[in-house]
Amino acid sequence: MAYRGSAPAMQDVIGGQVAAMVVDATSAMPHIQSGRLRPIAFVSTMRAPTLPDLPTALEQGYKSLQIDSSMGIVLPPKTPQQIVDRMRAALKAAVLSAGYTEAAAKHGNAHFHEDADAFKTGCRRTSIAMAK
Repeated sequence: MAYRGSAPAMQDVIGGQVAAMVVDATSAMPHIQSGRLRPIAFVSTMRAPTLPDLPTALEQGYKSLQIDSSMGIVLPPKTPQQIVDRMRAALKAAVLSAGYTEAAAKHGNAHFHEDADAFKTGCRRTSIAMAK
């Protein structure tokens, strides 16, 4: 069922108009913590740090239900290399900071830092897997 964003879809699940949905941990966590949503599987390859007792879909036998999402920062292709390097260094420092780690965990997100080549490889791999 198509929705214009996860918020209206989540409201329909909470209200009982829709039986279930796949949603990102950040959006779902407040509703899970309040008891308004009941998680049944984490669809990442790893368990959620804030829901360590919630098994992954893979652990429950669903081999094709794995959706690891990645966020990346992109710049226009002609951005000068010194700006690219400065952005990379600042991003890495931010993502590896204690504050970011705590905030990510609080919202149910695992976090890690990848270099640009690893990010591109991961995006290609995900694209190929989703096309199957």
